[in-house]
Amino acid sequence: YMAPERKKGKNYDFRSDIYSLGCVFEELLKGKIDSEEIYEIIIKATHHEPSKRYQTIDEFVEALRNL
Repeated sequence: YMAPERKKGKNYDFRSDIYSLGCVFEELLKGKIDSEEIYEIIIKATHHEPSKRYQTIDEFVEALRNL
């Protein structure tokens, strides 16, 4: 799963990996979990604007741990 900024040939950083990981989580969980909270985390991780995603992998992991 390629982040939008990579598809457009723009500069990218580790937040592109957070996007990709969020996409994988979505595929793994689709139809298996009804928790709205997990999908809010996925939506933030896969936001098309990098500045609106989790800014570090630690933030992403912490959000998952706090479920």
